[in-house]
Amino acid sequence: MTAPRHARDLMTTPVRFLAKSASVTEAAKFLLDNRLSGAPVADEAGRPVGVFTFRDLAKFFLDPAFLEGGSAPATAPITDFMTPRVHTVKPEATVEDCRKVMRQHRLHRVLVQNADGTMAGIVSVSDIALRAGD
Repeated sequence: MTAPRHARDLMTTPVRFLAKSASVTEAAKFLLDNRLSGAPVADEAGRPVGVFTFRDLAKFFLDPAFLEGGSAPATAPITDFMTPRVHTVKPEATVEDCRKVMRQHRLHRVLVQNADGTMAGIVSVSDIALRAGD
């Protein structure tokens, strides 16, 4: 069997994502329930607008509103804490293209985006390490 050569061959589908209207509490539960360290955040049309990770969850707990009396509401929107930059590749991107994006931006995952801006899949470092070979 030959090693996958393109993002479309490696990507996980369907993409499990958070709605941008989700609260921090909903996002934390989603990550735990799905055993994920992070997930894309999408608008109503399914286009990525950010990424929410455990690191972003830690930012919530270090927010002054939380630290100074624990008053940060559990309903705080994830859009206040998510990483708003989304790095993507096209389905026809090579495995090396995925690696370059991940290295350049110090990412653990890269979104695979369709021509219409919706998410086709997601490629993680694990996908590349376990399935792409060298």
